[in-house]
Amino acid sequence: MEADEEVSYQFLTRARLRERENYPNSSSNYLFLSERGLMTRQSVNYPVEQTGNRAKLNFKVNPHMLWHSTG
Repeated sequence: MEADEEVSYQFLTRARLRERENYPNSSSNYLFLSERGLMTRQSVNYPVEQTGNRAKLNFKVNPHMLWHSTG
């Protein structure tokens, strides 16, 4: 990562953490929260699956596939 990318990443991370303070359960140890509180497995799976459906893929898409598709 180049220096300017690192600065941008740090800025975005700090901005995200400031924004998180407004969420319910903001003192939680969980990293990802939604506006309604903790993110559930379903709240992550659903948009990923719907994106696969809109892309008209012939297989069910799940978040774990994202792990294997980045590299």
